[in-house]
Amino acid sequence: MHGSVLIVNGTVYFAAGYTSYLDGGIRLYGLDAVTGEVKHRTTLSSDGASKDGAMPDVLVSDGKSITMRMRHYDLSLKETKPPRPATMIASTGLLEDCWGHR
Repeated sequence: MHGSVLIVNGTVYFAAGYTSYLDGGIRLYGLDAVTGEVKHRTTLSSDGASKDGAMPDVLVSDGKSITMRMRHYDLSLKETKPPRPATMIASTGLLEDCWGHR
């Protein structure tokens, strides 16, 4: 797991994977904090020609949505396109500055 763990309303969210271009992409999960049951999941994958790739980062929430870098999701991990993010974002990421680019 490369990124962070976020807990919102009893759900533990995390991203697994280094980039949407490799190894089947990045998997986002939302697990029940008590039982560990998978409540939500989605996969971000990109082909080599796509410029719309993704990398994991610190997950940030305003209690109603989740932001990971420049990507935004509702609490069921459906990607959304808000007009203006209500949470802190950084176009270069919030993690340390040494990324594993291929």
